[in-house]
Amino acid sequence: MDDEVDIASSTAINRSTRMKPLISIVEPIALLLTWQPEDESSQNRTRRVVGEVSRVSDSRATFRYLSGTADYKAAFDAGFKGFEYFRLFPS
Repeated sequence: MDDEVDIASSTAINRSTRMKPLISIVEPIALLLTWQPEDESSQNRTRRVVGEVSRVSDSRATFRYLSGTADYKAAFDAGFKGFEYFRLFPS
C-alpha cells in the first residue's frame, strides 16, 4: 500500500521552504514527480517517475510515492532516497 501525505496540512513544507502552499490544482488533476541521479558523469541518468501529486478536492492535494512501479524500484536501486519534504516510508 502506498502512503500518502496531505500537502495542504503539511506545515513543515510551508515553513521550511517559504513557498506558498498548493491551494488548488485546476489542471491537470495529477502531477508526476521525477528523479534522476545527480552525478552528471554517470552513464545512466535516466529520469524516473517516483511520485504523484493528486487533487483530492478544490482545496486539498495528496502526495504519494509510486513504490510499486518499475521506475520507483530502478530509482531506488540507483540511489533515490526520497524527496526532502516527503518522508520516505518503508515499502
